[in-house]
Amino acid sequence: MLRTLEYGLLARDARAMQQPRDPAARAAARQRFVERLGTLHGLPQKVAQILSLRDLGQGEVPTALLYGETLPVAESLGRIEDALGAPLGDCFADFCEDGIAASIGQVHRAELHDGRPVAVKLQYPEVSKWLASDLRTIGWMTAPLGMLTQGFDVAAYRRELGARLLEELDYRREVEMMKRFALFFRSESRLRFPTPVEGLCTSEVITATWLEGERSPRGSAVALERYRDGLVTLFWRSALRHLLLHADPNPGNFVFGGQDASAFVGVLDFGCVKELDASSMSALRFLVQHGLEGRAFDADLALSGLGALGFHRDALVELSDVVGPLTALLLEPITGPQPFVPEQYRLGERVSALLGARRATFRQAGSAGLSFFVRTWAGLLAHLGRLGGPVSMRALYEQAVDRLPPAALPATSASADGPATLLRVRVQRGGRTTAQISLGAHVVRHLRDVVPDDVRDEVERRGIDLDVLAVSALESGLVPQDLFCLDEPDRTIRVWLG
Repeated sequence: MLRTLEYGLLARDARAMQQPRDPAARAAARQRFVERLGTLHGLPQKVAQILSLRDLGQGEVPTALLYGETLPVAESLGRIEDALGAPLGDCFADFCEDGIAASIGQVHRAELHDGRPVAVKLQYPEVSKWLASDLRTIGWMTAPLGMLTQGFDVAAYRRELGARLLEELDYRREVEMMKRFALFFRSESRLRFPTPVEGLCTSEVITATWLEGERSPRGSAVALERYRDGLVTLFWRSALRHLLLHADPNPGNFVFGGQDASAFVGVLDFGCVKELDASSMSALRFLVQHGLEGRAFDADLALSGLGALGFHRDALVELSDVVGPLTALLLEPITGPQPFVPEQYRLGERVSALLGARRATFRQAGSAGLSFFVRTWAGLLAHLGRLGGPVSMRALYEQAVDRLPPAALPATSASADGPATLLRVRVQRGGRTTAQISLGAHVVRHLRDVVPDDVRDEVERRGIDLDVLAVSALESGLVPQDLFCLDEPDRTIRVWLG
């Protein structure tokens, strides 16, 4: 009932934000709207975070992103004990009863009996029930974003948002993603990740090591450069090499620690991780490479490239006279003059100047499937603007794509016989097959997890990157092929698509 009342107040503020007569009243309504969204867990707080990203470069982390109501102490502690199946004193040497509110859960600081500080995240008990009603409001709730107006497929956006929120409710998936990102960036000193604590993670509670750091990035020029480079590396390397995107750029999900050459960005939350399509990322790399070679984008190439990336090509056709320069503008942070200076980019202003009244057409050309990628890219640029200073965007991008297969547009067809249907692993000893498994070909996305640990270590010792193999196979359209063959004195291991 109270949530329904809050929706009514939100609707009132949203209407006030559309009034053209009084800019001061509109601004005040917007502030009320964001603050009210920020107190409602679930989808409303996500919308508040997106709205607040616009102002990220103007000052500190917006309060709407950081505050909200937590559960009563007795309830939260009881729920954590029930989820862990043991009294708090058995699990922790010390436990802070005051929680920090977030969108779908609250976080408590604690200390393990071995002395390690940890974060204990408890999922709100009602959040799954809120999801359906929240999604029904998505049309008017996002009107202040300039989204989901006439011409948008609201149902598609609802499905995309719903899918991501359902994933966020899956704490076991979040633990797995936390482990994956730590593994992906294990040799990257500019990034740090929490480590989940075995035995203290359930479907309702995640316990992970606490990352010390500041919410507001400060420090020497060297430290700020490492912060900038860390955020860019996180974006490009995870998206292009691993086809996974940390898709929640909320400032509350990052801390900034260390000094000078030891400075790092700590990445805290892995609930919203978007699995990316290999062919769309191949299209993006193709477009970037075209721009890096100094070639102009004609209308046909731009339409094909943006269409393969995920835009609705039919909607873009109306912009055929400007879609080439528009594509170049979108890619300018990588392909333009380097280093990239975020405060000089002025994307919104320049897009408006290029498209004029047709800007809404371009907005409507974006698909729901692209929304989280676009949101994360916009969030990255906002963070870079907040940090200030130039960014070696091109060099960091090129590091991310190093050793990846050449990008194609469109993706290469699999073969005359069609794509592979199975991922096969076979172990032979003395010419005899001693073990063989067959999995669906799509599982190649998780090739690193399929290969036994000892085989993975030996393969990578020989300079074979399993993540690169997986991306290459996906971008090829799962064409039947050998992925690798490991010959050892006592066994031969072959992995292939067939």
